[in-house]
Amino acid sequence: MKETFCWQIECKHTPETIDRILLPIRKRGMMVNSLNYRVQEAGLAICLIEVDIDPAESERIHKNMLRIQDINNIVKL
Repeated sequence: MKETFCWQIECKHTPETIDRILLPIRKRGMMVNSLNYRVQEAGLAICLIEVDIDPAESERIHKNMLRIQDINNIVKL
């Protein structure tokens, strides 16, 4: 059964960052419920993502996101 997951992602602010963050979700054919991206300081940004997915898929996506160079920190909300 699908559950709603929300992640707060601290990342570098580059033109490719959003694409890299969404890649693990899109690879599995999933839809994003909500996406909020804002620049905090020069070169840094916060991205909030909400998705409805299986809990097992959430762990796999979380691990894949941690491998992305532009991501500094991920917090599950």
